[in-house]
Amino acid sequence: MSPSDRLALGHIRDACGLIESFVGTLDATGFENDRRSISAVAYQMIIVGEATKRLSMVFRDQHGGINWRSIAGTLDVLVHDFQNLDVIILWRAATRHVPALGSAVAGMLEPVMPAAT
Repeated sequence: MSPSDRLALGHIRDACGLIESFVGTLDATGFENDRRSISAVAYQMIIVGEATKRLSMVFRDQHGGINWRSIAGTLDVLVHDFQNLDVIILWRAATRHVPALGSAVAGMLEPVMPAAT
């Protein structure tokens, strides 16, 4: 893995962790009524999208089980179509997809241990 891919993955992992902490135990209604949490989650999702766009095509192709294109597309929606942001969709992404992404990325960043003989 290239140093730039490792750096981008670190940003994704960290942002996912923050998103999970910002959402915490909020249900959809609680999230919808908490402008601070909405703002914090949206900002971290922007970081995830930007860091995803910085991953090399080689890396993304090697890890095709993750829909990198869709993740990067989230950035475009948050930045360019923010006035039409559906907060419930943001909450669903934060509670359903972000934990899985964070876990997958953390696994990619773990050092590979040689097999015991």
